[in-house]
Amino acid sequence: MSSVFKSRISSLLLMGFLAGSLMACSDADTEPDNPEGTEEEEMPEEAKCFIDKESWAMGVDHEEMVKYFELKSYDPEDAPGTEVRWLYLELEHEGEDHVHIGAVKIKELLEEEKPEGAANGEFVKLMIRIDEPTWYFGPETENVKVQGYNSEPTGETDPSMFDTHTGVAEVASGDDWEYYEVILKRYAFYSVYVGAKMEVACEE
Repeated sequence: MSSVFKSRISSLLLMGFLAGSLMACSDADTEPDNPEGTEEEEMPEEAKCFIDKESWAMGVDHEEMVKYFELKSYDPEDAPGTEVRWLYLELEHEGEDHVHIGAVKIKELLEEEKPEGAANGEFVKLMIRIDEPTWYFGPETENVKVQGYNSEPTGETDPSMFDTHTGVAEVASGDDWEYYEVILKRYAFYSVYVGAKMEVACEE
């Protein structure tokens, strides 16, 4: 075999090797659209769409649903931390439909939770959660409003007039719900209002 022929063969082999190497590098530099093990980024909340709703801790008066509930008097036999009231958090509705989106609890205080100088049973802890998927605490500046009463209220309950407690609940809701908690003076009756919002499909 002539030296010229051998030289041409060597040149062809070298060119083939270089071409294969360049293709391999090109393939390695091209990342897939969603690499394995990489989670899709969650859509930011400002890109989602919601509708606002009003909800209440609904009590019962003579078999009718009302926007307040009664709390029993302090019982020294109740241990600290005892749950003394539990109610559904319901959407404001018309007719007989009841849509529950969470729960409202009242507990006796633990010793370390009592305000300084307070007597036993003088204060209680209010706890609110929203545990239904796609439901959240609303965007209002004050989305939790509470009014305490020494006697059973009459007439309409207007949350804009509530002054026992107003606050902003920013805790998790849905499957990973957390409680919004606040210490309140003990009253015989309470109205508890929560501004809520439901995630909906955005209109194109």
